[in-house]
Amino acid sequence: GSLSDRILWKWGNTPEGMVESALEYLDICEDFGFDQIVISMKASNPLIMIEANKLLLERLKGRGHIYPIHLGVTEAGNGYEGRIRSMIGIATLLSQGIGDTIRVSLAEDPVNEVYVIKNLIRLMHEKCLRIKADAHSSRVQAGSTISPIVILTVRNPESLSAITPKPDYGVTQEGLVYSSDGKVVGMITSKTTDGGLQKSFSVDGKSSMHIIEGDETWHVSTWIESIQAAVDYGIEPGEIILRVRIPANGYALAMMAGAIIGPVLMRIPVGGIWLESPYASPDELSRVTFGILQSARLRTDVVEYIACPSCGRTLFNLQEVVERVRKKTSHLRGIKIAVMGCVVNGLGEIADADYGYIGSGPGRVNLYRGKKLVKRNVPEAQAIDELINLIKEDGRWTDPA
Repeated sequence: GSLSDRILWKWGNTPEGMVESALEYLDICEDFGFDQIVISMKASNPLIMIEANKLLLERLKGRGHIYPIHLGVTEAGNGYEGRIRSMIGIATLLSQGIGDTIRVSLAEDPVNEVYVIKNLIRLMHEKCLRIKADAHSSRVQAGSTISPIVILTVRNPESLSAITPKPDYGVTQEGLVYSSDGKVVGMITSKTTDGGLQKSFSVDGKSSMHIIEGDETWHVSTWIESIQAAVDYGIEPGEIILRVRIPANGYALAMMAGAIIGPVLMRIPVGGIWLESPYASPDELSRVTFGILQSARLRTDVVEYIACPSCGRTLFNLQEVVERVRKKTSHLRGIKIAVMGCVVNGLGEIADADYGYIGSGPGRVNLYRGKKLVKRNVPEAQAIDELINLIKEDGRWTDPA
């Protein structure tokens, strides 16, 4: 359940607090001789979820009794973002040998959750064989100072300004590099070294970035070993671009890219991502790439929606409301909006959000700024407009282009 005020006061909303809370309840169960237990460390933030589960396993090993661990990114939302977040959190841990059961939580038809789980299991077998423990040190909980660039392959450089979200650079088949406003700023160069053919990404004559190219046949461990080889050669992780080719589109692209790129970034953040597919539009490739980077907490460029998967307590049609909120706010940058069906779980789950939209009664909604209730029992017909007013009051609203 949500963390108690006592745990929050001492530990904050952190992986350490989650583990301390779980172990307190575990002690109670063990004192009564009950050991038929599965432990779940869930958060809507994949980075916190990953660190909490890794820390839990360390503490259980120290106690001498390891219980099964249940994995899930809670309130993951829906659509591309919900799938990407789920893939990154769950696949990262499974690739490191952590986790016994899994749950995907989407604000959609539950049948879709099963479909995502089946794809996740398939991708784990195909792409995410267990990573060697010594392949590279894991990311620290606080995250990385690297802010990776986003690159897309484009035919017409003028189309860059119309892509949403807007990538940092576009590269033509001739190897010319264009800025997001369509100006030539650099080029791709190639040279042969002792390590084979090396490709570099140069902008404005500044020091170039090393490109590692691979496709959907590469395992996560292959990407990590390739990055490590470049680092051993003297290249910093922030000077590396991953050029990943995946022949898919739609949700299949989102899930495959999330399951491949996400665990790599959680292990070793790099300087850029260049996602390619012959079947996906530039908008789709950009949306998936930015979604991965935001879920990995390496960039904050798009709105992040935290939404529960609905249950019998939900006080409105959650799936419809999430889509209405998204339609009105998806053009904004760098904010998190939580849409929850009720106050039972909603209050605990909005801890990572800037704004909360929580059902308070039939046809009524409570609105939050962070965890502070600011508007109570707003009629549902007015709630989204009132949410927008809150964002405007904080100076974080921009009109759609």
